[in-house]
Amino acid sequence: MKNTHLTNEKSIERKLKEAKIAIELEKQYTKDEILEMYLNVLYFGKGIYGIKNACTAYLNKSTDEINPREAATLAAIIANPSRYSPIEKWDANQGRAEMILGLMKQEGYLSEEEYDRAIDMDIVLDCGDFHNNYSHIYLNSTLSELKSLGFTTQKNHKINVYTYHDPKAQSAAETAIDRYTTGLPTPSSNEIIIADNTLSGIVAYASNFDNKPLKRQPGSLLKPFIYATAIQDGTLIPASPIYDAPTSFGNYKPTNYNDTNYGWIDAKYALSHSLNIPAVSILNEIGIEKATNTLIRAGISLSEKDKNLALALGGTTYGSTTTEICEGYTSLANNGAHNTLSFIRKITDKSGKLLFRREYEKDRILSAEAAYLTTTMLMECKNSGTAKQLSQLPYEIAAKTGTVAAGSGNSDAWCAAYTTQHTLVCRFSSRSKDNPLPNTLTGGNLPTKVVRSTLKSLYSDHTPSPFFKPMNVRSIEIDSIIKTEMHKLVPRSEHSIGATEAVLAPRTYRFDAIDPDAFFFADLSTTQGKNGTYIRYKKLKNVEYSAYLNGKECPYTESGFYLEPQFFPLAKLELICKNAGKTVYRKTKIVRVGQSLITSVDPIAASINAS
Repeated sequence: MKNTHLTNEKSIERKLKEAKIAIELEKQYTKDEILEMYLNVLYFGKGIYGIKNACTAYLNKSTDEINPREAATLAAIIANPSRYSPIEKWDANQGRAEMILGLMKQEGYLSEEEYDRAIDMDIVLDCGDFHNNYSHIYLNSTLSELKSLGFTTQKNHKINVYTYHDPKAQSAAETAIDRYTTGLPTPSSNEIIIADNTLSGIVAYASNFDNKPLKRQPGSLLKPFIYATAIQDGTLIPASPIYDAPTSFGNYKPTNYNDTNYGWIDAKYALSHSLNIPAVSILNEIGIEKATNTLIRAGISLSEKDKNLALALGGTTYGSTTTEICEGYTSLANNGAHNTLSFIRKITDKSGKLLFRREYEKDRILSAEAAYLTTTMLMECKNSGTAKQLSQLPYEIAAKTGTVAAGSGNSDAWCAAYTTQHTLVCRFSSRSKDNPLPNTLTGGNLPTKVVRSTLKSLYSDHTPSPFFKPMNVRSIEIDSIIKTEMHKLVPRSEHSIGATEAVLAPRTYRFDAIDPDAFFFADLSTTQGKNGTYIRYKKLKNVEYSAYLNGKECPYTESGFYLEPQFFPLAKLELICKNAGKTVYRKTKIVRVGQSLITSVDPIAASINAS
């Protein structure tokens, strides 16, 4: 009952539940029936459940064809499938098998002659094109959902449960995870889940561990929801300039991977390269409450303790399951419309009468514009960011990776990706704190390769359609030099001196405005010299400057524009900016300049000069 209804939690509460359920079981079933059920749920490693499946997988025989030595070989696995695997730990398995044969002789199940024959017998494993069966978690998750819907399996009461399971997707997932987990230097728990975006149904789920889905730290996989919230809030678009530098938020001082900082970058680069400081800065600006509200409505559970700036880096109290993360990313794939993921489509009784049908009640957690613009940033992650292992696939994919550090290695590595058809989440996790994954096993490495391999099989005969741009998202041309020099997004229709850069933004987004004086003549200063006055300011790229004093052009020197001494101390100065020969800005001001020496015999003029 522990294996089928409960967890491996070591507590008095679990033991009491276990005892209560066991008593109820014995009221409904005989000892033989219970033993039969037990033999059908026994775990034999490699994702193999039940004695019949074990005989087929390891020996290519039926249960009535195996001999005592073969039976002991299989029985040896049960105590610890990873320690006594006949494929990977042959000597350990056979040592235990011989111990089992000895007990069988001791208890009278084998005669002395049968025992000797079994001990001397050679065992041949016949696995064929054996690959691990990782689908047990789909079945267990379906049964768990069945229970949550209020359905119970009782003796002589049969129901038909229809799921979203897709054999092709399941095979693709199992083959991929088997390929990239073989030969890892560190024992790890690995899983991949695939959801159909339109149906919000889970079509495949594969894992290499025995228990129910694990909650693990999601790392950077929460960042897209923070960026999406900021976009919806009107404070951010993918092209928004962000300053990435060491920053303290009170007592909290996040750092980027390898303590590297990039200065001025745009939001798309920050997210696609999974920079930490920009993510915390955005969360700090929009407010923790707004971000947590988005995450919770997306299906990612959080606690009150998680409401702090570390949330931007995926630092949560209890972690997330792959199902929760998949549900959240399915919302992004569905243009901001959320629906709870499900394994079960409908349930009927044995006569076909409908008992339950899945209802689709979508909740809009993000605007279509915010979800789409977040998707465009995650497509950049696939093209040139941390998920570039997917770049070889010839269709649009949005992806995000996450890596959680632990001491000298990593505890968890994730990849979440989606097309217009499916959402996939893959996770590799260490099995113990004392034995972390190697530093080289990051989200952008094996988890992304598993996703890539799965997608190749999933779309072997067709290509998913591109992402649809909502009508309220427009492309605006901005001036690249203004963005580079002033870190502002200004439409070229207002100022045009540099190259054109097209940016995507919601129609309601308010672009920046600039003060032309501060832009064209930044740091304007006047310096008095011996022979006259000099005007200096910060010159912009692509701009030709000229100055005119009382209509006369001023020469340009290393000290700035030279203003000749004038008879009168105040003069009219014109500063003109041109781009490709066209005047883009003109500034006129009255300036104080040095006076000429007045040489005259006229005593009145001399006195004026002296004064």
